[in-house]
Amino acid sequence: LETDYRVKNPKVYHSFSFQTPVGVVGEAGVRKSEEFRTILHKLLDVHKIKTRKTLFVVNSGKIASREVMIPMIKENRIKDFLNTNSADFFPVDLSQYQLVYRNEGVVQQENVKKRKLYVFAVPGDLVQSYEELAASCSLELTALDYVGNSIFQIMHKATGNNVCCSVKLDDNATMITIINQGMVVLQRTVFYGFGEAESIVMDSGLFSKEQYPTAMDILQQTDCLNTNQASPEDVLNAVRAEAVEALR
Repeated sequence: LETDYRVKNPKVYHSFSFQTPVGVVGEAGVRKSEEFRTILHKLLDVHKIKTRKTLFVVNSGKIASREVMIPMIKENRIKDFLNTNSADFFPVDLSQYQLVYRNEGVVQQENVKKRKLYVFAVPGDLVQSYEELAASCSLELTALDYVGNSIFQIMHKATGNNVCCSVKLDDNATMITIINQGMVVLQRTVFYGFGEAESIVMDSGLFSKEQYPTAMDILQQTDCLNTNQASPEDVLNAVRAEAVEALR
């Protein structure tokens, strides 16, 4: 999508999606692809998007996150403090990771004021893969964000200080985020997602493999959980019932 960057109330100007070519997304990140570049630039032209400044939102199970309490040190010293004390937060070789954080503000803990941070450990090779993909597509990479942080930013803007829960369904995982008083009180990934319901629809015989985008459009635009929405075709009712059970 095309949006304003670093403004208080960003506006979305255009958006589009397309099927990612096979092999672009892998365990260690993303891979360069001439097919991906060609499709992307064709659709950028179609939607009259001229900017090449890009921000990627990364969804990866390899990004670790922790809620951390630190002393009331100055903002400009936080990064050095985290790097120095990184072994206390993440039991991995952090020479292979980059540490970033979100400042959650000041909290009182046992009558002592502390800074509350959400700290993320991002694999260096994951970052490098996105840098290489951007370069291969002639894009200027301005930043990377983690999907969990992006969800928080949207929820915080939309709900203010209210209690709110977001459930983000992906193929093989579901991210649950609960915020209260403008702060994340819980963010967990459950390794069960939309994939099983998706497979039920594709294995039903109603669609061929070439019709995968059509099947996904139907799943995204139809109230799949409305079991009272009976269809004259028994096969559709059976598929709906199985999909509901998978999501349940």
